[in-house]
Amino acid sequence: RLSRDDRKNFIELFYAIAKGDGKRAGELLIEKSRITRCVCPEKFINEIEMLVEKSVSGGLKLSNLQIGQLIGTVMRLCTKYQVKLESNFTSVLLSIEILEGIGKSLDPEIDILSAALPFMVKGKLEKN
Repeated sequence: RLSRDDRKNFIELFYAIAKGDGKRAGELLIEKSRITRCVCPEKFINEIEMLVEKSVSGGLKLSNLQIGQLIGTVMRLCTKYQVKLESNFTSVLLSIEILEGIGKSLDPEIDILSAALPFMVKGKLEKN
């Protein structure tokens, strides 16, 4: 179970990605990292921004997304730029990767944003 802070951080990141705001997603990954040793924050943020833009350009239907590939790329970028993710957050990412396969087999046309929007709004409201 995620702590309140972990849940808030995850919702903020997912919200930024869903809006196509890769710059904010990169900033959040650095801000929320346990140990901030990012060797080149500007390059890291730029690469995350390009990755998000490329990933969400086709929409957020499971059939259009390669979530496992996206998560793998984020993890590689975090390693490359020495951005240390919280272990709870990493566990959530791995769970999402597993759920991608289940979701695609059940309904590849589901729009993740539409399905997650009520939870994101509730999380944003709880934040305030």
